[in-house]
Order: sequence, then C-alpha cells, then structure tokens
Amino acid sequence: MVSKSAAITVKADNTAPMDAYSTGTTTPTGIATPTGTTTPTGAATPKGTEVPHPGGTFIIRDRDSGRVITLMDGEIILEELGSKGSSYWECVEMKGWMGFKNPVSGRYLGHNRDQELQTTASNHRRWEQFCVRQHPGGGYTLFMRHWDDLWRVGRAQKENKLAKMGDQEGIQWDFIPVLV
Repeated sequence: MVSKSAAITVKADNTAPMDAYSTGTTTPTGIATPTGTTTPTGAATPKGTEVPHPGGTFIIRDRDSGRVITLMDGEIILEELGSKGSSYWECVEMKGWMGFKNPVSGRYLGHNRDQELQTTASNHRRWEQFCVRQHPGGGYTLFMRHWDDLWRVGRAQKENKLAKMGDQEGIQWDFIPVLV
C-alpha cells in the first residue's frame, strides 16, 4: 500500500505541488534534518521512495544524476523530472517477474536486439521481465532477464539512453511512488 507521507500527488501535466518538495525539518533537539534530496543542479526532489510493488505507479530515478526513466518521442531516455516526456511506470507482475507499463503509451518497458531499453511491447513477456534488488549503497538495482541470467540496467553508449549491461555495473535507482 502506498503511504501518503511517502508519495507525491502529481497533476496530469507531470508537475507536483510545491509542498511535495521540502528543504527539511527540525528535530526536538533543534537539529535540522533533510526530508528530501537535491540533484546536482540543486533542484529539490520529491521526498520518499518505496520498494516497487505490483499495483504501484512510480517515477524511476537515477540516484546519481537525479534524472528519471522517460518515454519521449518514442524512445526511452534519462531526462529531468518534469520534461515533456512520460515518466510514470505502473508496476505489474506476471509469473513472479516484475514489469513496468507506461500508462500513456500502454506499452511495457523492455529491450531491443541491441539490448537498449524501449517500449514497443503490448504484452509482458520475456523481453519485458525485471527483477529489483536492494543495493547496499542505497536505492535499488534494476535487472532485466537475459535468457537464464539477470543483467543490470545502466547507461548505453548513446547519450541519455539505457540498456542491459551484462556483468557491468548498473545504476542505483529510487522508486518514487505517485498517487494517480
């Protein structure tokens, strides 16, 4: 279940009300504690992340860059939150495998023959199967099925593109719940 304190309510135009962003609070001892994070550009980011689960809708954010997995002009890229693209992903499950469906296109996040991420499949099948594992450094590692193996999702050779990376290091992700 999505906790209202951990989720943000996002309007149809992919924007959130200003109270979804926070600079921090003060504890009873007077110590300021942050409730959110800032991106490398200094912009505030939504507070609260959650373990991805079927039935939830999420913004999937790269912990290092602050960019999010976005469907823009038919391609999957890492883009700033609030760009003109679609950055919501409905988490689904089939036969124990997670999948992420874009509610605007109705297509599933998957990969092509070059291992780059795409959204062309209307069904959740082998090329659209994911596994999410908590990362010891924070956030989660996103894996995709590659035959009988799991490959990490990371940056492709092309700028802002994503791909299955084999044994290479992937990206640490945050899953930000969205109330829709």
